Amino acid sequence: MERFRAAAPNALPVLPSVVSPGAANRDSEDARSEWDIRLREIEPLIRDRRFPEAKMSAQRMLLDPNVPPTVFVRATELSARATDEIRQTFEGIVTGSTKNKVQKRTPSDSDGGYAASGPSADEGAG
Repeated sequence: MERFRAAAPNALPVLPSVVSPGAANRDSEDARSEWDIRLREIEPLIRDRRFPEAKMSAQRMLLDPNVPPTVFVRATELSARATDEIRQTFEGIVTGSTKNKVQKRTPSDSDGGYAASGPSADEGAG
């Protein structure tokens, strides 16, 4: 066992010399392609009108401390686009009070004692 412990310090410095100089470049290219893949996954979400998911995916990328500057800029753009689309989805929506009321019924009613009242579909609410 002592022989392995004595050999371990000598083995660690050998590792960097085993790695070829091009390996670091390949690693950075792989990382860039992973970022590009993640960016490309956001655009279909926007096209499919899945804006909250697109916004969350972009924001997760922005929170990553290792995000490259170019990816950061593009993720910011996609997040802003998703936010704008969410905002536009709700533009023009009119809100107001309802005429429906909750009426207490007897416990013997089949709906548990509560029902909404107001114009029903049978009465021609439209």
